[in-house]
Amino acid sequence: MKKLEKSVPIIRFKGFYEAWEQRKLGDHAKYRRGSFPQPYGNKEWYDGEGAMPFVQVVDVTSKLTLVENTKQKISKLAQPKSVFVPKGKVIVTLQGSIGRIAITQYDSFVDRTLLIFDDYEKETDERFWAYTIQKKFEIEKLKAPGVTIKTITKEALSSFDVHLPQFEEQQKIGILFKQLDDTIALHQRKLDTLKLMKKGFLQRMFPNNEEEIPKVRFADFDGMWKQRKLNSITEKITRKNKELESTLPLTISAQDGLIDQNEYFNKIIASRNIRGYFLVKNGEFAYNKSYSKGYPWGVVKRLDNYNMGVLSTLYIIFKPVKINSDFLTKYFDSTYWYRAVSQFATEGARNHGLLNIAASDFFEIELNIPLNNEEQKKIGLFFQQLENIIILHQNKLEKLSILKKTYLKKMFI
Repeated sequence: MKKLEKSVPIIRFKGFYEAWEQRKLGDHAKYRRGSFPQPYGNKEWYDGEGAMPFVQVVDVTSKLTLVENTKQKISKLAQPKSVFVPKGKVIVTLQGSIGRIAITQYDSFVDRTLLIFDDYEKETDERFWAYTIQKKFEIEKLKAPGVTIKTITKEALSSFDVHLPQFEEQQKIGILFKQLDDTIALHQRKLDTLKLMKKGFLQRMFPNNEEEIPKVRFADFDGMWKQRKLNSITEKITRKNKELESTLPLTISAQDGLIDQNEYFNKIIASRNIRGYFLVKNGEFAYNKSYSKGYPWGVVKRLDNYNMGVLSTLYIIFKPVKINSDFLTKYFDSTYWYRAVSQFATEGARNHGLLNIAASDFFEIELNIPLNNEEQKKIGLFFQQLENIIILHQNKLEKLSILKKTYLKKMFI
């Protein structure tokens, strides 16, 4: 028996009862390809600097928008036959990042690898239309799991089945998602601002290697900061997991800190026998000698999210004994310890993604710290409060994203 197609979504605005109309995408909307800018043409299309917006596949984001500025310097003007697209039109990528959709937020020329939807059989809300196509692409990808689609033809796109309500209902759905998108964008901007603020304070509240005091400091503290070797303020940890006190294998993420391997990798990459692994307890630090983009000398993180866990013996484990733990955490969030590590692990000594630095050498690195424990506490508390605000905004952003995904699933067919 043929499965009946749904004719209405699960969630709907009050006052709308009619079944949604099923159409082929190509029957409801006509589209055209973009084209490369050509010489000659209309000077009004250019700004005073001889540049114009020219949109390519890489300029289409995953958020229904184009990147903020796609203006490119063009030495000659464009022909009138080049495809000029006013703002507010839906464009779709057919190559590269297949199925990305954007609504143009500025007038632009569009690359020939993109399709422009601007001719509909009936009045159509652009945002509703964009989300309809986006959801259809997601459904098509689910039909072929594990298959990488490198391109799609206009004919295949035209054959997509889509469901359309009356224009008034489209508008209401479009407005709802516009409000959601704007709220998500607002929280993302706040989050980005907070992260930049944290980065700025890390740069100014810790002195440079050549300085004895930071540029920004709490009142009532005026003593010079001093160089101290790591082995004078911390204690190396070498305990093994012989009694299987923990069966939680950890890894270090530059963004997420010490985290469960299963959560981070979606699998466990540790050896089956973890008795020989280091046993790490809450509040202790681990140094990951692996380097990556943005972290040329590895990362140091404190175990905060679990009571204990196990780490490969490739890591260096230690705990603070004569320094405030929160202060030390934020010190290692900065880059001021890089130079000290680089003196022992040079660029040429790297091998297979690991820095060639012995534990004994790592504990010889010198940190520039305030001797006043109260100043250490204040700095640690300040950054912890800032981190809590960042986490709060991250949680809000995640909840909004989940809400949007739920609505996308239940307000469209």
